[in-house]
Amino acid sequence: MRRPMTLFTQLRALRDTIPVRTIITGMAVASLIFLKTLYFWAPQDNIEFRLNRLSILVVDYDGGRLGQQLNATYRKHAGPQFPTFFFYTVDDYETEEDIFQAVTRQSYWGAVYTQHNASSRLESMLQGSTLAENNAHQSASLVYVWNEANYPMVSGWVKDALRRTTEDTQSAFMLHDAFTSLPADQQYRASELRTRLEAIFNMLQPLERTACSGMALGQAAFNHLAMIALATGGDAFVQIYRKKFQRGSKLARGPKFRRCFMAGWNFSCFLGLALTASPWIVKGIAGSHLTYREFLLSWLVLWPGAFASLAISCALRTWIKEPLLIKSCTLFWMAINAASAFVPIEVSPSIFVWNWIFPGHAVYILLVTTWCHAGNPQAASALPVLFFWTALGMTFTWYVATNASLDFEPHWYKIEDGTQSGAHFEFGLRCGATEKFEYDNHCV
Repeated sequence: MRRPMTLFTQLRALRDTIPVRTIITGMAVASLIFLKTLYFWAPQDNIEFRLNRLSILVVDYDGGRLGQQLNATYRKHAGPQFPTFFFYTVDDYETEEDIFQAVTRQSYWGAVYTQHNASSRLESMLQGSTLAENNAHQSASLVYVWNEANYPMVSGWVKDALRRTTEDTQSAFMLHDAFTSLPADQQYRASELRTRLEAIFNMLQPLERTACSGMALGQAAFNHLAMIALATGGDAFVQIYRKKFQRGSKLARGPKFRRCFMAGWNFSCFLGLALTASPWIVKGIAGSHLTYREFLLSWLVLWPGAFASLAISCALRTWIKEPLLIKSCTLFWMAINAASAFVPIEVSPSIFVWNWIFPGHAVYILLVTTWCHAGNPQAASALPVLFFWTALGMTFTWYVATNASLDFEPHWYKIEDGTQSGAHFEFGLRCGATEKFEYDNHCV
């Protein structure tokens, strides 16, 4: 008589029918998609309430009523949803060029400054100076500077804050200081008063200046596109050489590994050249003035950036077996690199302060530094980060390939017609193929 199956036996039989490996792979892919989405959107959540972490430089070269009105206007707007203004004197920033250097070095996200003797010139215009004298002094009294090559996510908020501050200062000065300073004993004709007030209004009109004025097209958009293209190109190269990266015995040999290394280095060179030339051609057609120095430095930045992405793709494809998991890891790597430079560290939550360790962030910082023609405090760690990821990816690829070659053992197979026989190498640890057909389709 047949013994009834116990609960343990039934569970064991059920376990044998469940594709555990497929379930684990699916859970891993779903987890990567979840982390990718979380990492991409979490830094942007409530970002408008962290704008006070952005610093704006303010220098009062005037030293009169206009500078005081600028300070009062900022205090009305100050809050979590408005950048923080830092006021300095002429002794700290003697020339306007010093202000531009502070913005291009990303010490500050923007700057506002008043022109020399702006208040006295405005008062002289109200006191009845001739229009000929006024025309000689009709320059902007308020100037704001921002870096258009910086992060597009927050640069719009920075520019809007600068424009609102200067325009409100202009309106407040016109409503209070201009009309209250008119001499009571002097009668103005309507046409003369209108002419003088229009001249004052034009003089108070804020002047917008950019720290990277040579870029007619938004450079920040190209910087983000370059990071995605680098990761995509590196994965495409590894797809072409997938046989060498999956068959560890071939990759582990010195000549084969050096050949793959040189092929990847040359591919990175041409990929960086293509990414550099595309905006160069477009901007040249648009009439922008570009220098060969910018072209060369951009190429030298994108070249190691492309090779770092390629090295990481090599490591992922050498280590991971499942094709679906490889794709998911590659997309996850692309997403976190793009997200690391999508939102600046200053306005990101505390958990994302280590975004600087990713090669995508390093490439972005170096590109901004190149196009702004100025040093950047974060650029000191950008190149070491790129070289670190390159060395890590290639070392890991070599290590996995060398150890995998020990698991290759020759197995004999016989073709169905029985006319030929030969030896093939079965990767017992990673492939588990027992027939030539299964091996060629599963492992290659």
